[in-house]
Amino acid sequence: MTDDTQITVADDAKDYLDKAGDFQIIDAETEKAAMELYAKCDNVVKDIEAKRKAKGAPFRERVEEINAQAKAYSAPFVEAMTSLKRKASDWRTSEAVMEAESERRRMEKEAFHRANRDDLDGALDANEKALAIAEEVPKTVKTDDGTIRYRTDYVIDEIDLNQLHDRFVVKTANEKEIKACLKAGEEITGVKFHVERTPINYRN
Repeated sequence: MTDDTQITVADDAKDYLDKAGDFQIIDAETEKAAMELYAKCDNVVKDIEAKRKAKGAPFRERVEEINAQAKAYSAPFVEAMTSLKRKASDWRTSEAVMEAESERRRMEKEAFHRANRDDLDGALDANEKALAIAEEVPKTVKTDDGTIRYRTDYVIDEIDLNQLHDRFVVKTANEKEIKACLKAGEEITGVKFHVERTPINYRN
């Protein structure tokens, strides 16, 4: 019994791969031979793609139906997750929470420095304060399904380049314009380049 979904490739076509790997172009004749081999490989790829489409057609409608159904069922849950993440982010970035986290980090640093100075009582006191804050605003949220951690991102809403210091401005090269000038034969100081020529648009 054959598998109707199996895609096969002719045995002689597999020889093209070995030939392509060992092929060396040393003159116009071998270049032509290489392009003929290229065309044969291209035809194999097109044949495989045609077989893929033909064999997949009977299943495509059913797959699309299943995907649509899964998307419809998932959508409200994804929306709920997005809403919860937004609300959690809003709380985490509220002024009170940000101040609490800043104070916790300050207490943790103070505990570390006091411990290094052998001020154990001061270190314990600072550590207790840090732990007390962490009880109210934990670093992570432990759930039955795993631990939630927060990643801090700084989202830039607007930039005024006129007020921005030079260290924050990136100067980039206009590669499109450079390539156009190189194509026109111009010499450009500060640019190193090499020429590549790639066979394209093979037609029977």
